[in-house]
Amino acid sequence: MPVNRVENTSSQGKLVRTSIAAGFLAGGAAGYFKPVIKNGEPYDSFIKEIGYSLKNEDNKHIIRTGEILEALDEIPKETLSAIETVKARAEGIDPAEAAAKKAAFAKEELDYFLTIHSDEIGIFPQENGTLEDAVNNFTAGKTTQEIKDAVKNELAGKINNRPQIDYEELAKDYFDEVYDKSAKKYKQAGENLAQETIDFVKKAARNTRIKTGVLYGLATAAGAGVLTFIASAFRKK
Repeated sequence: MPVNRVENTSSQGKLVRTSIAAGFLAGGAAGYFKPVIKNGEPYDSFIKEIGYSLKNEDNKHIIRTGEILEALDEIPKETLSAIETVKARAEGIDPAEAAAKKAAFAKEELDYFLTIHSDEIGIFPQENGTLEDAVNNFTAGKTTQEIKDAVKNELAGKINNRPQIDYEELAKDYFDEVYDKSAKKYKQAGENLAQETIDFVKKAARNTRIKTGVLYGLATAAGAGVLTFIASAFRKK
């Protein structure tokens, strides 16, 4: 192959790559700054992103529940196993004393577990009561295994009895809650509107713009690359 032809091919390649990069940046910027709300109404892509985020949070809750159940299984039983009984005797320890200590430790571990996971399990203090009282009421008269079974039933019920959710409809409710359509701006956090909810929707808006920017960038880059390749091919002729 002649040297000038190699140089022309290399130059053409660089030109195409430069055009693709420039096209991606230009298209990406145009896509990112494309509004997600028009005349107070959200675009479908924005609502879908809010719905997608809500579904992700729901799935995180299910995963979290699984992690809680795994941690629950790691809490020791309150009774000594046959091996533990033999070991206690071999060490000159009264098995009854060892069993009492193990039961106390298991109860302490379980109370701590129920306290830090009270919201997920559904243990709430009564009016003028404390969380400690609520935990004691939940465990009263139950063995460690019975308490574990009760927790598993509570968590399994929350997952199995979850209602079918239309996340896009829920997304519209979220948007209406945080956005003032007449004023065309986000509402201020207050007694009935948490800043977390506003930030959640704003983050979905940002994600929508990012995804739109990537799509615009890819489309513009592809078009720019093809056009540059064709133009350079004609110039070579």
